[in-house]
Amino acid sequence: MCSGFRYSRAATSFPPAPHTWSATCTVPEPRQAAPGDESGRGLTLVAALADAWGTELREGGIGKTVWFELAC
Repeated sequence: MCSGFRYSRAATSFPPAPHTWSATCTVPEPRQAAPGDESGRGLTLVAALADAWGTELREGGIGKTVWFELAC
């Protein structure tokens, strides 16, 4: 979620809703962050903890939404 707060140009609520969006259309993928990296762990955590997650291009072709679902 840190990337969503850091790079999103949208107003983001806190606590975070189960989605965020950004103005880029690049589809994110989980990656292995090096121990000294300051970023790169968020989506790996989402993929490990969520029951489902994904991305959708936003209407109008500007940016994407990243969402996740948690089973109760």
